[in-house]
Amino acid sequence: MGQTAQQRAGPAMYHVNFHTYRNRPVFESAEYLSLAETAFADVLTHWAIPCVAWTIMPTHVHLMVVTFPDQQLGKILNLIKGRTSRGVLDVAPELRGDLGNHLWQEGYHWVLIKDQRQCANTIRYIRENRRQGGLE
Repeated sequence: MGQTAQQRAGPAMYHVNFHTYRNRPVFESAEYLSLAETAFADVLTHWAIPCVAWTIMPTHVHLMVVTFPDQQLGKILNLIKGRTSRGVLDVAPELRGDLGNHLWQEGYHWVLIKDQRQCANTIRYIRENRRQGGLE
């Protein structure tokens, strides 16, 4: 599993990424990308997760989330990964043939956002990631 974020006394902001199971390029398909985007939007809204920016790449996801002492990063990522996995695999069961019951690899990577400059650069990076990768 990825490195555990330290418990913080107040809000904290993180740049997080996690990968598809076996790094399969699931989201090269516009259909699967659309399913994942809908699932992400739904889970962020349902759980009122403060997410500053996010993007889905063919093999991984980048997001920038705000955490609070009563809603730590690990819990947020479990909610996001679990709900989006079910949302995509329930609508596209054909993916189970290659992925089994796992849309996402175990764990995630994170970086604590420490200042406004890093925040602005991270938002720009996330928002431009698909274009920079030649996907838009």
